Amino acid sequence: MAPKPTLEQTAIVDAFTPGDKNLVVEAGAGAGKALRADQPVLTPTGWRPIAELAVGDPIIGRDGLTYDVSGVYPQGVRPLYAIRLSDGNTVIADAEHRWLVQHHKRRDRGTPGEVLTTAQILERGLTRPAGNGARWFLPMPEPVKLPEAELPLDPWLLGLLLGDGMLGKGTLVISTADAPIIDRVRALVEPMGVTATPNPTRPIDYRLSARRTTKPGHRGFWNPLVEALKGLGLRGVMSHEKFVPQVYAFASADQRLELLRGLLDSDGHRSNGDSAEFVTTSSRLAEDVRWLVQSLGGTATLVEKPTTHKLAYRMRIKLPAHLVPFWLERKAAGWCDDARVIPFRAIRSITPVEPGEAVCISVTAPDHLYLTTGCIPTHNTSTLKMAAAATPGRRGLYIAYNRAIKEDAEKSFPKDVICKTAHGLAYGAVGKLYARRLRAPRMPSLQIAKLLRINSPLYVPGGIIPPAVVARIVMSTVAKFCHSAHTNILLQSVPRIPGFDDPETMRVLAAEIPLLAMKAWEDLTRVDGKLPFSHDVYLKIYSMSGPQLPYDYVLMDEAQDANPPVTAIVEGQRNAQKVLVGDQSQAIYGWRGSSDAMAGFDGVRLTLSQSFRFGPAVAEEANKWLEYLDAPLRLRGFEQINSRIDALAEPDALLCRTNAATIAAAMDAMKNGSRVALVGGGKSIAALAEAAIQLKAGAGCSHPELYAFKTWGEVQDYCENEEAGSDLAPFVKLIDSHGADVVLDIVGRLTSEDRADLVLSTAHKAKGREWHHVKVADDFSEPKPKDDGSPGMIRREDAMLAYVTVTRAQYVLDNAGLAWIDNYL
Repeated sequence: MAPKPTLEQTAIVDAFTPGDKNLVVEAGAGAGKALRADQPVLTPTGWRPIAELAVGDPIIGRDGLTYDVSGVYPQGVRPLYAIRLSDGNTVIADAEHRWLVQHHKRRDRGTPGEVLTTAQILERGLTRPAGNGARWFLPMPEPVKLPEAELPLDPWLLGLLLGDGMLGKGTLVISTADAPIIDRVRALVEPMGVTATPNPTRPIDYRLSARRTTKPGHRGFWNPLVEALKGLGLRGVMSHEKFVPQVYAFASADQRLELLRGLLDSDGHRSNGDSAEFVTTSSRLAEDVRWLVQSLGGTATLVEKPTTHKLAYRMRIKLPAHLVPFWLERKAAGWCDDARVIPFRAIRSITPVEPGEAVCISVTAPDHLYLTTGCIPTHNTSTLKMAAAATPGRRGLYIAYNRAIKEDAEKSFPKDVICKTAHGLAYGAVGKLYARRLRAPRMPSLQIAKLLRINSPLYVPGGIIPPAVVARIVMSTVAKFCHSAHTNILLQSVPRIPGFDDPETMRVLAAEIPLLAMKAWEDLTRVDGKLPFSHDVYLKIYSMSGPQLPYDYVLMDEAQDANPPVTAIVEGQRNAQKVLVGDQSQAIYGWRGSSDAMAGFDGVRLTLSQSFRFGPAVAEEANKWLEYLDAPLRLRGFEQINSRIDALAEPDALLCRTNAATIAAAMDAMKNGSRVALVGGGKSIAALAEAAIQLKAGAGCSHPELYAFKTWGEVQDYCENEEAGSDLAPFVKLIDSHGADVVLDIVGRLTSEDRADLVLSTAHKAKGREWHHVKVADDFSEPKPKDDGSPGMIRREDAMLAYVTVTRAQYVLDNAGLAWIDNYL
């Protein structure tokens, strides 16, 4: 079943479904039925968070059999509720999550249940009209059916050892006053060469010792029972450290029942006709026993019990009447003979909790149920995914912005939709023909110049450009062509090269470079060509071929920052419905050749204004920038998230305008002992610092932004006197203030994000990311005032970057670095 859509999502699905309209969806930053993303789902090999599941992964259904995940639907941040059950288990789900429940009257009659949402259960009430009991019950699952496992020890024997065995470093000891138990123990261990000998001073203790035998290659006496416990990680553990090994916990139902019987024969007792009790001082063992019971279709209510020395855990256990949890006859006799009630779970309370990321899944089980926390059966079930799911049978193509998004989309889109990156699409049709060229080694610029027959320098007003540098400019022009909408390379402008970007030099380059670029392109289009070949080249070749794709519709995400050749592929589909989704106010990559495919696209225009990432306070701050941009969209914050604008002394992330500011911030944080991570890593910054060292030595460099300069002094002069050098100026100032070696040292000390106290990022690299607490750095410069003293003009690209920056925060935003926007509204 599809997640419950918002009104805006419904409008989009309704517009998409007929298949006769092209759509343009303006989706704001941060825009079903779901469990919280960390809620566990039972699989044949153990519990897995629902957010980690993918289509095709195996899960366990209510009937105990194995089924597959057929769909995964991330829901973003949702209002959530804690559903607490009578056996102490709690499940975190949203208001639209579906439950198979039984009304208390129908349950007593054994009639089938009904499917209700969390909200519907709340609306109908949790208690009976007289207030004397629960109104809603969840059906119990069948025992989980797993294959028989190869076990090093009999499961009943291991259970007995976990219950009343001394597993420390001395002699193994088991304590029991029941003769049938010690007789069965002897029958199991004597074939292993182990004897069970009573302790003369304490007859209920039996030593499990090896006979006087040795094992080849083993010094001293060898006890196979001890060796088995070592292999299971149980040798030497104290009573409060005991646990059930994974191989036993996920063995067959019969093996798990025998393990449970061993535990209860030793440390358990009958409570009344239909329940048993088990006590242990190990919290881990208590949870493991709870799992054994729940995996067999029972309930286990756990309470803590203070004792003189340690905290104990007492568990009340109920199982289906036909599953007797004891082997020992004196405990098993009369089990459930007078029991009228099978194990049950009642819903005790439903209370709101902090909103969080939520995920829906659909499964192939006939009743659509899978097992979550405590083996509780629960029902199965992002706007493009909703639209695709609404039209089964139509073949669709989803073009993902990058590989990570593609892999995530494959987990959640219906099977009728093929998910590919643009390069993946092009490689299958064209790129594979050039596989050999893609594997070719790097080629020096001087060699490229020889292949293009650039034998003489290029004379420009400021001096001469050597052949190797000319070759670099040619290949930069080809690269720009590969990211453009042009189909004739002679029409491609020469990119601006720092140091060669004065008007006179640019005129010379415009006259000379395109002809050389055409020669390079002729080589690149040949399978047997010699020049360096990149993935962007075969994508451009594929785009220029005008492919017609075998799909009924094409979905293009992040369309505000589209690669023009990809846009040409999508717009060129004559027989397919086309849907573009993006946020035009987040078009921040124009500087590297991206274009806003949404701007001129002919289609029905719709919006998604509800953000589930942050609350109203952050949305209000974002809307200031949308207002300045005169955008067609205003965001609505998620009411369930209590976000705020406030000063932050210790943010999760600090977002900067420039790379130089991130390194300066890293220096300050490291001085205070903080561990620092940099989004995207520090490789590009290190390359600039190494280039600075080479230039300071007067050796020139090969860095693509600095190869036009021969010395560091030329770079300094360029940044000081040329307006075009403003983007390099912060980095030059950083090097001049601290030195390139210090920058390299800082980069070398960066850590991974999962270990960091502070995450640093440029605003560009933060796109698509989010953190709970975000601070805006102070390097987002306010425009210079006009001559009359009034506020200056904010460049459109800077306003869009600011909008991206403030929308990275979920709960708290320290917007001090961009608070000056208030002066412009």
